[in-house]
Amino acid sequence: MVSNQVAIQQELDLFSSMSKDSRVWIWQSTKEVSASDAIGVQSHMQDFVSQWVSHQKALVAKARFVLDRFLIVVLDQSVSGGASGCSIDSLTHEIQKLDHQYHLGFMDRTKFCFWQEGQILTVSMQELSNILGDGRLSVDSLVFDNLVNSLEALRNSWLKPLSQSWHHRFA
Repeated sequence: MVSNQVAIQQELDLFSSMSKDSRVWIWQSTKEVSASDAIGVQSHMQDFVSQWVSHQKALVAKARFVLDRFLIVVLDQSVSGGASGCSIDSLTHEIQKLDHQYHLGFMDRTKFCFWQEGQILTVSMQELSNILGDGRLSVDSLVFDNLVNSLEALRNSWLKPLSQSWHHRFA
């Protein structure tokens, strides 16, 4: 797991200057994303967060597309305050536009991603029991917990064994 954590930490370096209490949103693609599409998603979201506002006040946020699969947006609330309902709605709208443009499956919450042998596998809720039963995954398999909501949690517990995650209830 050490090499997995190192790879993830390198991907998260963009956020190193942000408060550990920064708010985090994660969307996962249901498929591995091509390099050109990843660049398009990354560029689009960098433009969006550079202009993102809440009640006409600029928000301090960064976006990064990581591991060819995950879009992460981090809002440093210690600098700019929190996001309003309208600003969160605008973020969601941008994600929906990207999802539609690139066919990423960002809004599909019925699939889970696991890290196995240096690869990211996508498994549906319905498949999880069968895949555990036939030994392709185990309770020790590492799953991405996209419900983490702070930068500290992203750094420390985004990737965890299935047995320690909320995903386990579908096993």
